[in-house]
Amino acid sequence: MLDEAKNEIKHLKGDQEQRELHLVRCLKGCDEEKSLSKETSEKYATMLDDAEQEINNLKDEVLHFEEEHAQSKAEWVRKRSQLLNQLTVTEEEYFLINQEAVRIRGSLREVEHTVDDTEMMKGLFFR
Repeated sequence: MLDEAKNEIKHLKGDQEQRELHLVRCLKGCDEEKSLSKETSEKYATMLDDAEQEINNLKDEVLHFEEEHAQSKAEWVRKRSQLLNQLTVTEEEYFLINQEAVRIRGSLREVEHTVDDTEMMKGLFFR
């Protein structure tokens, strides 16, 4: 019986050693998993920070483009208004020039008639 007890104790010690080794391996695995989890969390935190920075940069760029668009549109409206005003002035000047041309043609006809009448009168008197 003593031998049996010794064998049983020996067997139990072997089982205990195996369980202790298994426990050590599990604890080491847990430590490795914790370390990996920490590295992954840090990596994702860095990626998140980078993504947030990129989003902020894109928002700033969009605001800049919106400001440029507003300025460009205001400049276009101003230039269009200037062009329309200049076109109106040009049309008014064209109308005035045409009126002046009509007046000058009328005066020229009067002068031509006067010259014709004068020559006719000269012809009548100085024959």
